[in-house]
Amino acid sequence: MDFFPGTYRVEEEVWVFHMVATPTAMWERLEADPVLYFCPKGIYAPDHHIEPILEHMRMNGVKMQKDVQRLFLERKRPWQIIVSETYRPYVMAALEKVPSKWRAVVRDTGSFMIRCHQTLPPNWRWADLYTDDLEEYR
Repeated sequence: MDFFPGTYRVEEEVWVFHMVATPTAMWERLEADPVLYFCPKGIYAPDHHIEPILEHMRMNGVKMQKDVQRLFLERKRPWQIIVSETYRPYVMAALEKVPSKWRAVVRDTGSFMIRCHQTLPPNWRWADLYTDDLEEYR
């Protein structure tokens, strides 16, 4: 049975970066990027990934490398940013443009996988999806 007609499942890794500081220069570089400009501040992911990310952070949280406790959404602070695999290259490129005294802004990281459904484009073909685990959706 197809619970999500016209969609396919997407699995994507998501990172939470605990920043040493959140200098204005960092936010300016992130907001200057044309891809990141429309993202909610502090969450850099495609629109259809936002809700699965927030749900995971509410229910499961994320295990940060240097912290003993899991970080849940209600404990997230402004200096912690969430970045999806899709948007990670853009975020990292923006952070490289931050002035050198703030260059090492990431202090701690954690990651998790999300699974969400994405609308199929018009005239799609199974071969276009580049994945083998979609047999159950045929």
